[in-house]
Amino acid sequence: MAYKALYREWRPLTFNDVVEQEHVTRTLKKSVMAKRVAHAYLFAGTRGTGKTTMALILARAVNCLNPKNGNPCNKCSMCVGILNQTIMDVIEIDAASNNSVENIRNIRDEVVYTPSVTKFKVYIIDEVHMLSSGAFNALLKTLEEPPSHVIFILATTEPHKLPATILSRCQRFDFHRISIDGICRRLSEIMKDSDIVLEDRANKMIARIADGAMRNAINLLDQCISIDSKIITVKEVLECAGIPNDMAMEKLAAAVFSKDVSKVLEIVSKVLMEGKSPSQLLQSIILYFRNLLLCKILSNPEEYIECTSDDLGRMKSLVANASADLITYVIKELSKADSVIKRVSQPRTFLEVVLINICTLNISHIEEISMLERINALERKISNIKQIKVPDREPAPVIRKTQIIEEPQIPEIKNSIQSLDWEKVIKVITDADHIDIYPFLLESSAEIRDNQLVITLKSDFNKSMILSSKENLEHISDAIKQITNNEYILTFNVSSKESTQEGEDSFEELTRKIAEEYGANLEFED
Repeated sequence: MAYKALYREWRPLTFNDVVEQEHVTRTLKKSVMAKRVAHAYLFAGTRGTGKTTMALILARAVNCLNPKNGNPCNKCSMCVGILNQTIMDVIEIDAASNNSVENIRNIRDEVVYTPSVTKFKVYIIDEVHMLSSGAFNALLKTLEEPPSHVIFILATTEPHKLPATILSRCQRFDFHRISIDGICRRLSEIMKDSDIVLEDRANKMIARIADGAMRNAINLLDQCISIDSKIITVKEVLECAGIPNDMAMEKLAAAVFSKDVSKVLEIVSKVLMEGKSPSQLLQSIILYFRNLLLCKILSNPEEYIECTSDDLGRMKSLVANASADLITYVIKELSKADSVIKRVSQPRTFLEVVLINICTLNISHIEEISMLERINALERKISNIKQIKVPDREPAPVIRKTQIIEEPQIPEIKNSIQSLDWEKVIKVITDADHIDIYPFLLESSAEIRDNQLVITLKSDFNKSMILSSKENLEHISDAIKQITNNEYILTFNVSSKESTQEGEDSFEELTRKIAEEYGANLEFED
């Protein structure tokens, strides 16, 4: 007898056997028990999550002669016939190769005939998103009002490609990715009666590589069993999957941090000589640096990284002296390369050039790039503030009795200086939704001197931004009046520690120089 693939041999036969899709199995079982089966279902989800398997179970359950709590018995003539594919009333159609209007017309002509043996004729259309627009239109009426003896089950990995007219005619069930623990339990169950031992680390590695798809995991396990080894270890799993091991990634990351170009090229060459493709290697590097970033910025990275405690400890040691900005920059550069590497004619050379560029880049330059990104974000925010349209209003005094002194001319103090709860004033401003002023009032202070309110700002830039809008002054004046019940002459000062010393660039000049160096466009208002 021909060999049967492991994933086909271990395909679930009842709803209870399906792994981690309880939100679907519970509903379908109750529908079968209550005899409230819909005429059309849509099963959506990523590959290997059980869509076609669930469709076949449902097809047997609605036609089973002796159902048990909504599950098919898999022993009656109907169940056995559907399992053996000898009953022609359950029709599986691959929409990828049967996507024309003519194929759908054939279905439309066939549904009018009653089932030959079973109670329901079930049409399972896999990858239904591959149907042409004309085929979808031909299916609409039949899908909306099929004969009472027909059930449609549509399966797709890309439900967003289906027309709304199709979606509205189906009961939709979204299949979730299967967790690593769920895959591990299923693989342990498969290997329970086997003479081959599957190590726990190897089991978790298979589950991690499967990326939520049970079929991928069982296929990889089947491939590992074919090695004919008594014990399946992580090494065998990585060899079968064609993925570099974490030790190689650790050495590569250490070489990148130390800017050892020759070591980086040596590791890349060694990994590629083992049969891994440059694209696979690049994806493995991105994933490893993602784990390094989580180790750097999180106090509990073990909740988001699937690895042993020893591997986690080595990653934490590796990033101890590396900055989060550097790791983030590496991930960004590698991600850009990942979108290109599959289209270049020399992927290995391309990957090596990207890694060399990362190694030879000055760390201070990366910090400048990070600073530039923040400046650009501030520029966009300032631009948005300038674009706010002020509604027309009746001419009126701008700030009533409030006067503005551009250059602080503080008179002699005749009375004692009075304190003011400045933080409370800022809170009143932000509570009134005047958040555009808030960034320029950070680290500011204020005090009352006679009839003047002296506001000390952090920088000349903050001062110019506040004075650039009369509405800003109105909002500040209103908040002060609300707190003190008085009106004052507003005087704006700049903190002495932020003032420009002789021979030094001002904040505006320094920002403008950085912006010009990188081609950014900044405009400062006087």
